[in-house]
Amino acid sequence: MRRVLLLLCCTFMFAQAMGQSSPLEAYWQDGLKFRSKDTLYRFSVGGRLHYDLAYSGQSEELGSRFEHKRTQVEVRRARISLEGNIRKELAYEFEVTFGEDIEFADMYVAFLQVPLVERLTVGHFREPFGLEELTSSNAIVFMERALTSTFGPDRNTGIMVQKPFWQERLRGYVGVFRITDDLGNDRQGLGDHSFTTRWAFAPVVADHNQVLHLGLAFNRIAPDTGNYRISTNNEVNTSPDYLDTGVLKGVENVNQLGTELGFTRGRWLLQGEWIQSFTKFSNQAPDGLANAKHRYQSFYLLTSFFLKGGARVYSKGSNRFNPVLQPRHPGQDDFGGAWEAGLRYSYLDLRDSRQPLHTLHNVTAGLTWYYNTNTRVMMNYVHSLFNQGARANTLQGRLQFTF
Repeated sequence: MRRVLLLLCCTFMFAQAMGQSSPLEAYWQDGLKFRSKDTLYRFSVGGRLHYDLAYSGQSEELGSRFEHKRTQVEVRRARISLEGNIRKELAYEFEVTFGEDIEFADMYVAFLQVPLVERLTVGHFREPFGLEELTSSNAIVFMERALTSTFGPDRNTGIMVQKPFWQERLRGYVGVFRITDDLGNDRQGLGDHSFTTRWAFAPVVADHNQVLHLGLAFNRIAPDTGNYRISTNNEVNTSPDYLDTGVLKGVENVNQLGTELGFTRGRWLLQGEWIQSFTKFSNQAPDGLANAKHRYQSFYLLTSFFLKGGARVYSKGSNRFNPVLQPRHPGQDDFGGAWEAGLRYSYLDLRDSRQPLHTLHNVTAGLTWYYNTNTRVMMNYVHSLFNQGARANTLQGRLQFTF
């Protein structure tokens, strides 16, 4: 599968290089970019580096169960990406993550001139589920996504169509995916296929960056071996997976329903999501779970405010909020730095799993300094409260560079 994806991407990149009618012109705009004089061909080289430092402590209830290192550092993400457009017909992206192993992030080709739809995407990319999940890690308000990402289907190999309605106020995404690992290979035990759809509605789009966003998403998988598992940390990547259902056997299917809310006005953003996951067991499930149904859920609510120099702007083409920095002087590319403060509450309920630790309340406070459009420094404080009175506290920071 990974060879097919790589060949697909390289083929379209080669077609762009051979098919263009004029030489490419190189220029810098938040990264190295190339374009033909007629602008029909575009190509860019990008990347990201997220370097994290975390200082944490945990209560005795957690210390007796999980190994704990008070101070940890890590390269959270290191990626290189190639993306571009061929005429107004095709778009592509090839992004690789470097770590102990090389993994694929996004690796797809999108057809832009397919009748009746806006875009047809084929390859390895994120399934259309979750507002924060679909926001780039370069642009999320906090260092880590909320606890709702526990249920996110992440990236898989598949095909997706999207189409706008009602003057682009409503946009639908529908996709069928093959469950794969980070190299595009089949992942055993999680189901042959996944069906996911998302519908995003923006009933209010006004001047001065005033937008109301509503979203609804659905995801369904049927584990081919009947095994399914949910595990997550406390929104701190260097921490262990404190909540873990263990391997659930005899699972017939998993249906997930997600709702989204977002509102921005000027420099202020309000955003929240609620995800419910329904696990149905077969009549042959062991451990007294025959024909049982489990319900897990998670939600968060966050707010952020740019103290200086920026705002979060809604993208109608992708239905998500991204930070946009404002120059100190109109008409110039001169950024004097921007500051964004944020606060988030999130909750995760896995109590139907019957595990000792099954619920988690998280409060995260964050402050981000945008040095320029390529660099930001983040500082987050995360307070975690589990059932049984267990607690964890983490102060973590990130140096982020993108191009």
